[in-house]
Amino acid sequence: MNQTGRESNSPLRLQLDVAIPFVSVLTIIGLTSLTINLLIVVAISKYWKTKKGYELFVLQSTLIDLIATVITIPFWILTVIQDERFGNDILCQLNGSMCLMELIAPVLFLMLATAYRHSGLVGHEAYERVFTEKRSYFFILLGWLLSILLCLPQNFGWKPMPEVSCIPDLVTNIWYTMYMLTFFFFLPLAASLFAHLFDIVLFKPERYQQKSSTLFQICKRKCLRGEELEIQKSMCLVIVAHACSWLPYVLISITENLAGSRTFYLSGVSLHFISLTAGLSGMSVKGALFCFENPRIRRRAKELFGCIEENEETSSHQVDI
Repeated sequence: MNQTGRESNSPLRLQLDVAIPFVSVLTIIGLTSLTINLLIVVAISKYWKTKKGYELFVLQSTLIDLIATVITIPFWILTVIQDERFGNDILCQLNGSMCLMELIAPVLFLMLATAYRHSGLVGHEAYERVFTEKRSYFFILLGWLLSILLCLPQNFGWKPMPEVSCIPDLVTNIWYTMYMLTFFFFLPLAASLFAHLFDIVLFKPERYQQKSSTLFQICKRKCLRGEELEIQKSMCLVIVAHACSWLPYVLISITENLAGSRTFYLSGVSLHFISLTAGLSGMSVKGALFCFENPRIRRRAKELFGCIEENEETSSHQVDI
């Protein structure tokens, strides 16, 4: 492979000793993510008749992880191995948009899943009026359209810097970056984490001194227990995993913006790409958390392999959330 240099790092030109670890890591991420997320999609789809409403949004988040795995991981492996310049061709633009979509779209759908469960738990009128099945499908369509449209400006609005070619361009345009990260990363994550904190920790009858209050009675009747509490904790862990895996990329993008669009390197490799690899690893981590920590998905996955009986009964919450 050619020598690494800033002038030839579009999108990547890595020495052999640097390329081998990257190829190994990307291969592990790709195979793990493909296997686990495909299993989740099949498990939810096969047992669709017994689905709960929030699983519609979980399925969309998993589909995005699956599509990103199929598109981005092979792209970067081929880029590292073949040491090619993709320039601004359609494959490069597709990869950059897909990576950005993997950053923001799961946050939107996980936020919707959180809102669905939270509104059903506290008995908010939104649960009956907003989260009907028909409107849930509308939210899904809106989420996909919004995610796709938000990823287009980096391909058609301006010419990206060579150092971030084929990577989500959150460096060239600071206003676009701040808008995207504020309204479609930080705020949805903060809202989701607060809702989970409320549902898991605060929504407990023992926290209310006035036992005759309406809120105490609601908590006593609907507070999460058993399987539903495990599901809520698993979904909270998934959101935390997504935030932690993409946080280095977000922080580097903000830092490079504040540094006047200066690109930082480590051993001749753009920190943008290193942090992007960390972000893509979240696809595997989230899938593993869904598979092993969410009792419903774990049980469905076992049923696919005949590990438990099809009609095995488990305890469920009174409210269908």
